[in-house]
Amino acid sequence: MATTRTESVKYLFSDIVGFTKGRSVEAQSDLVATLNEIVLGSLTALSIQEADRILLPTGDGICVAIINSSLTYDIHITLALEILRQVSVHNESTLDAMRQFQLRIGLNQNVDNLVTDINGKTNVAGAGINMAQRIMSQ
Repeated sequence: MATTRTESVKYLFSDIVGFTKGRSVEAQSDLVATLNEIVLGSLTALSIQEADRILLPTGDGICVAIINSSLTYDIHITLALEILRQVSVHNESTLDAMRQFQLRIGLNQNVDNLVTDINGKTNVAGAGINMAQRIMSQ
């Protein structure tokens, strides 16, 4: 039986509002690439290292699970604000309305399980990630 460990995890769950509505498939691909760049840039700006996070792509969004409890208690909130700031900068500099976007974000923190997923990678499972997605959906 595989071993799991529990960890206090801070979550940022996001998706692009109206992702497919009125957008070409090319614009949709561009938005996913832009969101990836923004999230990675925000993680770098806040010095959240690869070892301290799990990134889960969700199609038109990303879940960031921060697994380093020595980071500041509100690091997921600070990360959300930085991502939203960078989305705003992107939108102000992009003339094409199909490539401007709004982001829906849900935040949560919980003690959850770190598990090995079907791809052999570290992943999270538990009430915390489920609740972060539900909060985002509201």
